[in-house]
Amino acid sequence: MKPDEIRIASVYFFEGRALVHALGRTVKGAWIPSGPIEVLPSEPMGRVATSLLAALAASRQGMPQPEDWTSVMEPLLEASGAAKWPDFLKVAICLGVEQRGEVLSVVPTRNLGEEGGFEPLVTEAVRPGRPDPGYLSEAIKEALSHCR
Repeated sequence: MKPDEIRIASVYFFEGRALVHALGRTVKGAWIPSGPIEVLPSEPMGRVATSLLAALAASRQGMPQPEDWTSVMEPLLEASGAAKWPDFLKVAICLGVEQRGEVLSVVPTRNLGEEGGFEPLVTEAVRPGRPDPGYLSEAIKEALSHCR
């Protein structure tokens, strides 16, 4: 990975499960879910961390710009098993994971509900030190404590 390259993945915690997916950057600069969504038990955290590292590796650039933005998030809703977005957004917790070169950041979010989605709390990001499942697991746990 180039030192200035960025890769992003997300994990949503919803009803005892973790939903992990890569994000891809479109040709116009928007980051959107890309690839499959892996649904795992939220524990053990090491398994979630391993899945997130794989999702980061799958993050890519140059994706086509979506024409239908509603359909972009539909796979996440389906994977969650929630009947509709308000049900998902009432209780979901989201973390973003960014990798720039070898530096990882786990970014907690504030759940703004149906109207606002998830706001990144960048100033409360946790940096695990190494792109390793053990270090990342601990960073995820700490970042979860900052989510609102």
